[in-house]
Amino acid sequence: MIGDFDRLLLERGTEQSETAERLRRWARSTGVEVAVVEPSPVEPFGGLDRSKRALRVSGHVGAVLRPCTGRTDSLLCCNLRVVTQVVGCPLDCSYCVLQHYQNRGEITVRADPRPILDELALDLARQPRRLLRVCTGQVADSLALEPEVGFAAAAVERFASLPSGLLELKTKTDRVEPLLGLEHRGRTVISFSLNPDEVTRAEEHGAAPLAARLDAARRAAGHGYLVAFHLDPMVTVDGDPGPHAEVVRQAAAVVPADRVAYVSMGTVRFPPSMRRTVFGRFAASRVTLAELLPDVDGKLRLVTPLRVRLYREVAREIARCYPDAFVYLCMEPRRIWRRALGLDFEGRAALELALARSLHGRFGLAPCEPRPSAYPED
Repeated sequence: MIGDFDRLLLERGTEQSETAERLRRWARSTGVEVAVVEPSPVEPFGGLDRSKRALRVSGHVGAVLRPCTGRTDSLLCCNLRVVTQVVGCPLDCSYCVLQHYQNRGEITVRADPRPILDELALDLARQPRRLLRVCTGQVADSLALEPEVGFAAAAVERFASLPSGLLELKTKTDRVEPLLGLEHRGRTVISFSLNPDEVTRAEEHGAAPLAARLDAARRAAGHGYLVAFHLDPMVTVDGDPGPHAEVVRQAAAVVPADRVAYVSMGTVRFPPSMRRTVFGRFAASRVTLAELLPDVDGKLRLVTPLRVRLYREVAREIARCYPDAFVYLCMEPRRIWRRALGLDFEGRAALELALARSLHGRFGLAPCEPRPSAYPED
């Protein structure tokens, strides 16, 4: 587990859960204080740095499967689904938008994977002809709290028996070892967010170095897992594609093309009011030094000409190194897709279908040949 924790809070009613027991053993071995607390209210928010030092085990409430936060009318989304089993992250990236919204006094872990995975299996069964990509890493790093939390391994083993599901574990760590011996049947993608070394050192605090992430990707691929790379957010001040194209070359040197399922690209994006948060917490950060302007969703992004050039040039390197991998943009409007990649999908269902066809054709994923009727615009 990554993090400098000093408290483990078990909500009353979760003390006997499998997750609580696993974390209690970890706490005993590390000298972390354990306390039983009422389910609500949550601890007062004492600032982000303090909140990253406490773990809370809570009961699960609400829907298990949720749409990606990028699923809006103004942006073209790949229709990724999200399971929120952990809320909060022990890593501390200067550009992370979570720091702008965080108002909880701790990182929260939902108790016990089994009920969550049972409900998820029922959700997938309702659309048996549709390949649903499900990620656990949108409001947390999928592997940063593993293996102590234990959700990643349980999810891998459950997805092995779900033909209409594809699990994605997204990480900036190298903590793949607990997953390597599992029976996954090719239905889990382990994905890695990548930036050049200088960005990783300066902006991605607590994350694994680039070389360690790539070595973890190599090991995962060697154990039969599909791998994906997210060049997102590409951190740049001047829009120079060179450093990010070099990252692609470094990846290609260690991870074979036939194991890379897809590659995404995106740039730094955040609400204008988050500038103050970044300045206050990361005085040396270069994230806000780029020429950033509001786009269609109101978030600041690298200005369009620089962004288009960055995507176009890095996409050329991806095509050279990983010619069969599906390439897409994250949280971008259609005009950027057209200018940078020469692609124009009518909507998110069309993009989701194209990705499903790629995964079916290359790896035999999806319960049947993907057809438009199974991928409605919903």
